[in-house]
Amino acid sequence: MPLDWTARDPAGAIIPLAGDRCLIPEPFVGPPGNANGGIAIGALGYAALAGATAMARPVVTSIEGRLNRPVPLDRPLGITRTAGDEPTTFAVTLTDTAASPATLLATGRVRVHDAPGLAPGEALPGSPPADLAEALRAMARIAQGDHDAGRRLSDLTREAGIPHVIPHCFVCGPQNPEGLRFDPVLVDDRHVWNRWILNVRDRTPDGGLDEIIATAALDCPTAFALATEPEIYLERNRTGKVVLLGSMHVQALRLPLFAPPGGYRVVARRVSREGRKNRALAGLFDGHGACYGVGDALWIEATITW
Repeated sequence: MPLDWTARDPAGAIIPLAGDRCLIPEPFVGPPGNANGGIAIGALGYAALAGATAMARPVVTSIEGRLNRPVPLDRPLGITRTAGDEPTTFAVTLTDTAASPATLLATGRVRVHDAPGLAPGEALPGSPPADLAEALRAMARIAQGDHDAGRRLSDLTREAGIPHVIPHCFVCGPQNPEGLRFDPVLVDDRHVWNRWILNVRDRTPDGGLDEIIATAALDCPTAFALATEPEIYLERNRTGKVVLLGSMHVQALRLPLFAPPGGYRVVARRVSREGRKNRALAGLFDGHGACYGVGDALWIEATITW
């Protein structure tokens, strides 16, 4: 069923929240029957916002999220949120309460900032970890370029005769009519780049970009960055394997703006590979290289079961 993008709760959420329950609608699919990983991580942020009742305008500034199991779609999920060790932090969980016994799906530490006078596009408090500074500078330079004519991930897989592993994925699936349909360009042996043309559905009432959509946009690109080792990437696909998001630390650096200068680009960078574990970064940039958010993701290699 198509998602009613105008059906937002009073906080502007497009994931329905009601007390200690939430539901992730079907268009936000990742692997069949389950939520896209970035959407699931973003749902932890939504849950924390609902608990920040003392703030005039709470905004999520960071999520340290971990996916314990696939998060099902179109099913009421239980939420717990408890105050963290600081007044602006929450420990959040998502649980499949319909399972017997109830199953823990995702956990996260979410930091929230009260920003009553902050306009979309303005800087949020905090800065990315110092050890990411060099990587983010390189990614910002790539973001300012025009790589549309380059070789895309779909070119690589088509030439190898490999179909899209998750064709209905909200972020990268070519067969999801309501999805973002990212198809990145392979820039060099470490980076991928994707121009993001936003749809009006992603606009919040104040002219910003919905935070959960911004979080999702940092998810799949980190998996795409693994294709900068093409032989390993293609062999994984040929042998019936895939990478699944295990955890992601997302940090917002600016309140997302719906129409930033020069439009958005998502740049991702392969960081490391150790056994089944793969780490990659993604940044959301405008056309002038200003960074709006960073995602640091850990992907785990697994056998395809769908």
